[in-house]
Amino acid sequence: MKHTSQLFQCQTLEDVKFEEWSDQRLDRLLVDYMLRKGMSESSVQLAHQTDIEPLVDVEVFGQCRKIEQALLSQSVTECLVWWNENKTALSKINVMSLRNVG
Repeated sequence: MKHTSQLFQCQTLEDVKFEEWSDQRLDRLLVDYMLRKGMSESSVQLAHQTDIEPLVDVEVFGQCRKIEQALLSQSVTECLVWWNENKTALSKINVMSLRNVG
């Protein structure tokens, strides 16, 4: 949230604060891209080096990668374990999305 609110403190696109915000956003996009492409160690190093670890979901991508690998190996065990651990949050998301439809 802090990262987003920093954008609203910028008066112009030439503002130094905007340049810093933009650089941080680019770092976040790079980390996200690398995580999606399976470059986990590099993405963690970049997140650490640029001090954006709180802004990226390295752990979530790690869990997704683990589940993806299990599914590619034709095993649903990891997926079912993850679902069981997160079913409360998932049901809340489902309820909230249903409220937004109506």
